[in-house]
Amino acid sequence: MSNIRIHPALPLGALILASLSAASAFAVDVARNLMSSAAGVCQGALPNYEGNIRKRPLAVVNEGSSDAFVTCAFPGFGGEVHDTYYLYVRNRGSDTITFTCTAVYGSEVEGTPVYVTKSVPRAPGVSGSLFWLPGDGIGTAYPTSVSCLLPPGGAIGNVHTVQFVDVGS
Repeated sequence: MSNIRIHPALPLGALILASLSAASAFAVDVARNLMSSAAGVCQGALPNYEGNIRKRPLAVVNEGSSDAFVTCAFPGFGGEVHDTYYLYVRNRGSDTITFTCTAVYGSEVEGTPVYVTKSVPRAPGVSGSLFWLPGDGIGTAYPTSVSCLLPPGGAIGNVHTVQFVDVGS
């Protein structure tokens, strides 16, 4: 018997989506929550941004005085269904900032990539999340990554993928 844990911060919309996605009375969807620290899956988009970025054990933080772009790869398994992608952000600065991130789903060598941009403002000391749902056009045939504009004081903590898998009855 497998030990499946669902992260308590799983978006309510994703849970509702899972309950509506059952194709038959015998189908059972199980949520897989794949999580990684941003320190393991995020990096400055260009070498000049790396000077502002500090990769701490709990977060990737812009400790510089100017904006920096960070690219993060979402963890996951290919071919699953009903994926939801989200990341946690925190304003460690003294002014309100806006996190703007673009999820990119696709391949450099085939097909047409899908770009979906989301933004969320955060007051000093306030955490939050940005998330992309299946209805946003993000699929599972290719990897999904995100490019974020990280203002000074901005931090990315955890990067999550929730995959709903039909395990039968």
